[in-house]
Amino acid sequence: MKVKTPNIFGEMVDDYVEGYASFKLEGKFFRLHGTELEGQHLYFQFQDLTSGKGTYPYGRYLYTETMDEEGWVYLDFNKAYNPPSAFSKYAICSFAPKLNRLKVSIEAGETIPES
Repeated sequence: MKVKTPNIFGEMVDDYVEGYASFKLEGKFFRLHGTELEGQHLYFQFQDLTSGKGTYPYGRYLYTETMDEEGWVYLDFNKAYNPPSAFSKYAICSFAPKLNRLKVSIEAGETIPES
């Protein structure tokens, strides 16, 4: 599915998501839409309630390990990391599409870089 994602310049660019992963946190179900990469790994761009309050304001990225035979995948948010634009004003990055703006705090993974 084609989605619009914002980039560092505030422009909306076309991107694609091919599927989703669902998870339960704090008693609620959430869905992250992402892209399948070679080797059945998934890639997500997301924002959550910590974005701008301890984590990079524009969101973080997450890659998964390989999906199992039944299509299950482990989402390890400890591996969520900042895009290159968090470290350099010269990096051009895209950020989470609206459908990946989670209404929950993901208090794991990389935080705001030290200045």
